[in-house]
Amino acid sequence: MPVIEERGVFWWRDEALPEDVIAPTSHVAGLLKIADNGFITLELDGYFPHEREQFSVLMEITPKATFSNISGVLKASGKRFLLLDVMSNGGHFSTNGLSYSEYYARQCLL
Repeated sequence: MPVIEERGVFWWRDEALPEDVIAPTSHVAGLLKIADNGFITLELDGYFPHEREQFSVLMEITPKATFSNISGVLKASGKRFLLLDVMSNGGHFSTNGLSYSEYYARQCLL
């Protein structure tokens, strides 16, 4: 049973957050899950802006071990959080359906 399983909006931590807004314009909706064993996953309903071509990260055979941080706010509870040491866990690209991206994190601060 998950400790947290809630939808929200998410963005790269280093993006500027203007005053009087909930999230930057580049935010992406998704589902945050924290299992009772502490495993943290994030499934986005789309993709974060990326310095390379938008879908190129999904076409890599072996994801690069680069870590980033993700900020967000949860829809139902309104809790803000920071995911630390986030790494891509792939995703799904579809030209005739929904595409998504997945991440996992080592730590989460609520």
